[in-house]
Amino acid sequence: MTVESVLPLSDFSSFCDQMKSVAQANQSGVEVTLKFDNQKGDRSSKIAPPDASQLKEINRLTGQEWEADDWLCAECHMSDCLVDKTDQAWHPDVLRQMQATCDGNPLVTDHRWSADNSKGFLIHPKLYIDEKPRKQTLNLIGKGDYNKKIVKRDGGMICLSATICVRSDSEAAQMIRDRNWQNLSTGGKIKSVQYICPNCTEQKGREVGFYEKDKNDDYVCPHVMRSPWIEYAMANGYIDADLPVADYTLVNGEYYSVELSFVLSGALPAASIQR
Repeated sequence: MTVESVLPLSDFSSFCDQMKSVAQANQSGVEVTLKFDNQKGDRSSKIAPPDASQLKEINRLTGQEWEADDWLCAECHMSDCLVDKTDQAWHPDVLRQMQATCDGNPLVTDHRWSADNSKGFLIHPKLYIDEKPRKQTLNLIGKGDYNKKIVKRDGGMICLSATICVRSDSEAAQMIRDRNWQNLSTGGKIKSVQYICPNCTEQKGREVGFYEKDKNDDYVCPHVMRSPWIEYAMANGYIDADLPVADYTLVNGEYYSVELSFVLSGALPAASIQR
């Protein structure tokens, strides 16, 4: 993820006319209250000129009247609740904030925050839950056991999708068609960051931060945050192999989306154009 931070989708245009409120009480201690556009993750995808709804949104955002052939639209999986390559996972509330603040955001490359680097923009961000995610998706970077716990906690894999819009005669459109641009990563700003221990949260039935202290000024959580460096250091004897390491770090905070980037390899391996 840059803070940043990253299945196959069925007919996207028919994907939910009605928002459904879901308040999930669970024994993990992580509070989840979200609105989903559906509760299915089995949507098919397409890369094609915009449909009527998409074209209307493009016209609204650009302030111009276009023909469908002037644009290319591509459905994308922007982000989700799974553990990423840095051993962190987004709190469900961060995904909610991503959806609320990403409509119309620019599409760039490699998180270069420059107006000259803007290739297109996003429309129709949707939050949905895949109740039966594929095992391959959960195990993409060897975090399957942790991801299964997350799916159980949330009642499925919470996903954020959107539609990418680029001019059909642009280099960006050709790069997308040819699959030279495929993987994605969200870019945004986060403040008041909370690093939450999933192990202690599950044990105590409430969210427990790594740095939380009790009335005696002692740390409530005995774990250290997992990272690729920690695993390397333990494997090579640089630190105690018995050090209590959390499964991953659950990240929450006040999040504001800035952009979506094409990258060579994103932190979330499932974040990509849907084909």
